[in-house]
Amino acid sequence: MDRDFWQRRWSRGQIGFHQEQVNSHLLHHADRLFPVGAPVFLPLCGKSLDLAWLAARGNPVIGVEFNELAVRQYFSEQELRPDRVTVGQFESFSSRRQQILLGDFFNLTSAQLADCHRVFDRAALVALDVSSRRRYVAHLLRILPRPLEILLVTFEYRQEQMSGPPFAVMEEEVRKLYAGGDIKLLGREKLSAIDPRWRELGLVALAEAVYHIRIR
Repeated sequence: MDRDFWQRRWSRGQIGFHQEQVNSHLLHHADRLFPVGAPVFLPLCGKSLDLAWLAARGNPVIGVEFNELAVRQYFSEQELRPDRVTVGQFESFSSRRQQILLGDFFNLTSAQLADCHRVFDRAALVALDVSSRRRYVAHLLRILPRPLEILLVTFEYRQEQMSGPPFAVMEEEVRKLYAGGDIKLLGREKLSAIDPRWRELGLVALAEAVYHIRIR
């Protein structure tokens, strides 16, 4: 999706994708996949509470987000006064093991994520259309060090029922995008509670899938 689309969503407060609690899959799998002290990268992070939870747990976190309002709201709501410096093509906001790089994900370099061997992707891949997903994964794998551990959450539904975002990303596509990686489906759950706005768009059935991806 183009930047203007997301800028409008944030400026109008249309952020139904933002969760008001820590992601349940992160809570369930963090002890096994994200050892305390290990840095974790959260792409297209918005103002996710997952950042704060991981940091409080002892994991330094790095997020990337191109919407400045989202970044400002995150630190304000966490009652933090971040240090602000320029890092390459980004403005870095950081405080207490929490750093968000304000700028374009595709401008990230390996130097900025040199210590991040772990990724939590709850809302990045599903926010992108099919062509952007290929570019996103290619860049992610290009800039992150090895070995790499990814906890990925996707939505599964019949794409013709709703245009997205969030987009449907089926298991076959996940395995193609991360071909060469060690991919384990951790679980798949049919969701009984579907956002009323999505039902209005025609969505009648929705499942959530969770993967552990290891890149050596």
